[in-house]
Amino acid sequence: MLLDEAEVAERARDYNKAREKYLQAISEAPDAQSAAIANREMASALVFWGEYEGAEARMKASLEHDSSQARVWHDLGLVQEHQGKPHLALESLEKAVLLAPKEPRARVAYAALLVKQSQFSAAIVQYEELLKLPIPERIESATHKALQLLRREVKQAP
Repeated sequence: MLLDEAEVAERARDYNKAREKYLQAISEAPDAQSAAIANREMASALVFWGEYEGAEARMKASLEHDSSQARVWHDLGLVQEHQGKPHLALESLEKAVLLAPKEPRARVAYAALLVKQSQFSAAIVQYEELLKLPIPERIESATHKALQLLRREVKQAP
């Protein structure tokens, strides 16, 4: 109910009320699962509002209540990367992939961050695993192109 009220307030662009309702939902959560969800939903709102530090804190709080949320690990990794914390981001995205190995979104983000950190061989492994999943044709095509470039890069490395 409180989360619904927060979302209604958010859609109405009453962000102060939305924040109040999210915080109330967190403080009144009857169990760990409810607390995990309330923190996760508030984190999503904070990302939308551009409040990345707060979002990161809420994601971590959500994971303290339920560390099996691949989606939250994924989003945490993206927020950490945005904040210039690439090593933490890599750990979070790796956790997302381990928890949801058949989820393409997490694997794409993880592989892209590996490339950004010049870990080309590890990125190749992730892209090869991605090709084993049911993915849209455009993602498959882009993955094949990425693999060509990465394999070339690895061959040219000293």
